[in-house]
Amino acid sequence: MKNNTILLVALAFAAGIISGCVTTGGKGAKIGAPSKGMSSEEYQSLIRLDPQNTMQANFSAAKGMDGYFLIDNQGEPTISVVDYNKGETIKKIKLSDPSGTSFKAAGNHHIFVIPGGRYAWSSQRYEKDVMWTIDLATHEVVDTFQLSMGGKTIKAPLHIGFAYKTPLAVTGNILDKKNGYLTFLRTDTRRPSHIVSLSCPGARDAMFTFDDSKVFTTCQQEPKGASIVDVSARKEIKFIPIKGGRAGGMTVDGKYFLVSGKQAVVLIDTSTNEVHKTIKVPGGGGNFTCLPDGSKCYVGLRKDNSVGVIDMASLELIKVIKTGKNGNRLYLNPANSKVRNFY
Repeated sequence: MKNNTILLVALAFAAGIISGCVTTGGKGAKIGAPSKGMSSEEYQSLIRLDPQNTMQANFSAAKGMDGYFLIDNQGEPTISVVDYNKGETIKKIKLSDPSGTSFKAAGNHHIFVIPGGRYAWSSQRYEKDVMWTIDLATHEVVDTFQLSMGGKTIKAPLHIGFAYKTPLAVTGNILDKKNGYLTFLRTDTRRPSHIVSLSCPGARDAMFTFDDSKVFTTCQQEPKGASIVDVSARKEIKFIPIKGGRAGGMTVDGKYFLVSGKQAVVLIDTSTNEVHKTIKVPGGGGNFTCLPDGSKCYVGLRKDNSVGVIDMASLELIKVIKTGKNGNRLYLNPANSKVRNFY
């Protein structure tokens, strides 16, 4: 949440996306925009390139394709488009708030690639509800919209998680200290659909189960913890208080939702909605990254200035690696999972 530049990768492909049609390919490899009336099978065939709050990213399907880095510049309302072959910024996309609003800075935070790789959303870090849709073929803002609706005001929809079988996405309201809301968006219209109220304020990391039946989210404001939402019923079905609860993550197999709390990592069984185990750790509160084979998960231990390594077979903390002050998240090189970066 610091006022610095956050970098995530968005790929704008040379083939297929200019016309908006879906190219051929295997499951999770097709390039194109989700569309109304698309079957679940067709939706699942779209390429997934977002590693933040969604599992099953398929970077191998994009290997060898030309693309760009898209960088959300939090210090100014722009997105830098970087040609990584040239090592140059080739364009800055200007962001602005909807007419009639009185917000100050634009507040762009993270780039989230919508399944299919044709469009991306830029999320919001300030106490407002504005998001932007970026066309990855033209590098232009094609839509600016607000999430508040039905008398519910959304503040800071920071992180976005995508569903796996249905054209849905979900985001929270991390800076709201009084209310907890999850906003569900449709990826086929690229617009918000509805809002679900939670028992805990400041929803942060919301993630779908692999069958799209439930969403698990952390809440960063007090009372902190994890909330579970029934997607079809559009209601919260459980709240689990967790001291110091902050970041959330899903294991590779979708079996556990991980919550990083105060000196603890809490594992919630996604089938039973119960706490399966609490692992004691020094510090805590950082983000999660799990190896593609599911053997280990890494957690940022911010107050301990380190990263914890959790063995997922034994569900034990097996190592603590000292890093730097407030170490937060480890990223894997998609071409080589043995190469890892921590920030």
